[in-house]
Amino acid sequence: MLHRHLILKIGGVTVAMLLLTVIGGGGLLWHFQGVIRHQQITAELLRAYNTADVTLCNGRLCANVDGGGERFGADNQYRIVKSR
Repeated sequence: MLHRHLILKIGGVTVAMLLLTVIGGGGLLWHFQGVIRHQQITAELLRAYNTADVTLCNGRLCANVDGGGERFGADNQYRIVKSR
C-alpha cells in the first residue's frame, strides 16, 4: 500500500513536470517565432537600404531618387530610390 502511494506521487509529480515543460516550451516557441518574424522584416528593410543610394544629410536621410520611376502611396508621394 505504501509503495503504491509513493509510486502514484512520483508519477503525478513526473506528469506535472512534463506538462509544465511542454507548456513552457510552447510559450518559448510562440515568443521566438514572433521575434524571428520581426527580425525577418528588419532584415528585408536593411537589404533594401544597402542596395539604395541613400546617405545622411545634416542628420536627415537623403536619397538619390529615380525621377522617372513609378510612384507609390495614397498620394503618389513615394518614388523608387536608385540603386548604388
